[in-house]
Amino acid sequence: MLRLLTSVREPKAIEPADSVLAIAAVVGNLDAFGELVRRYRRAVERIAAGIAGPQAAEDIAQEAFLLAFKALPDLDEPDRFAAWLYAITRNRALRWARKESRMLRVEFDDALLSCIGGFSTGNRRDLESAVDLAAGIDELPENLRLIMRLRWLDEMPMQQISAFTGLPLSTVKWRLHEGKRLLRETMKAVTGGL
Repeated sequence: MLRLLTSVREPKAIEPADSVLAIAAVVGNLDAFGELVRRYRRAVERIAAGIAGPQAAEDIAQEAFLLAFKALPDLDEPDRFAAWLYAITRNRALRWARKESRMLRVEFDDALLSCIGGFSTGNRRDLESAVDLAAGIDELPENLRLIMRLRWLDEMPMQQISAFTGLPLSTVKWRLHEGKRLLRETMKAVTGGL
């Protein structure tokens, strides 16, 4: 008798919507808010770094999440949590940047930065590829930069990018497509068409 063995697949867990997590956080579920932080931390830091610089990104992100947590009971549309968080982050980063621009800044020199980079435990080739990708993205038009960073550097799903930026999913997809096309053209020009 021949037996067929079939593999049993675990059903893929469906992540709760942002609105469900936001409502749960309002009623006291800290794990729900922790999940929202996990989902959007890198994107919040990316927005903050783009406005106020990478040195301030983590501090701004912490402030933005704290402000969001405190104001969560006042959120009228829980299904727009991501766009609301984006607005909080942007405003906090702009305020930080204005404050910092009034203060004297001390810049790191290249030698110090290279020493810090030497502590990296990652693969050097992967690090160089990531730096090349980030540099290429920085050369893109402004309307494509954020979308490309969130997708390719932060590995955020397109639906979350759409929710976070408040852009329709079709616009996010088009901007990703256009950004990839421009990056390919740039790389062809740099490598001489290799």
